[in-house]
Amino acid sequence: VNYPHYFPAKPGFAEGVHELQAAGVRVMPYINGRLWDTALEDFKATGIAAATKDEQGNPYMEEYGSGAKLAPMCPTQGLWRDTVRGIVLRLCGPEVGVDGVYIDQIAAAGPRLCYDKSHGHPLAGGHWWTDGGYWPLLAQLRKELHELSAEKMITTECNAEPYANL
Repeated sequence: VNYPHYFPAKPGFAEGVHELQAAGVRVMPYINGRLWDTALEDFKATGIAAATKDEQGNPYMEEYGSGAKLAPMCPTQGLWRDTVRGIVLRLCGPEVGVDGVYIDQIAAAGPRLCYDKSHGHPLAGGHWWTDGGYWPLLAQLRKELHELSAEKMITTECNAEPYANL
């Protein structure tokens, strides 16, 4: 829970990463690339604007056994793309230095039919989830990670064909 807040990292995390890497282990931590915990104050203040919305304008809610109500975010929204991008770059950058990041759910979870008119995409379904949302995010991340090191990588859950090239 508490998605998308992975920082501050637990004490010793960066040191543990470096110890594993010194032993020849490639380190790729998990983040969720799709959900924001709706109980968090920043979701209520700013995140809700970038959440996918149903026909009544309410954010969709998902629960995965923890009891936390999680909102799938609209990948067309700069707030969400910047959030995911910032987490990945911070993890892969000098602060922590991991080898890559596993961005959960992007390829595994289907698109939500978003009805938020303020998002600027066609209402309900369409190509905007991929080529207007996750594709630009992942392409930008690949470019920026390559600038850090040609060895940095991103992965996601499952193998949905629309994301294989990224």
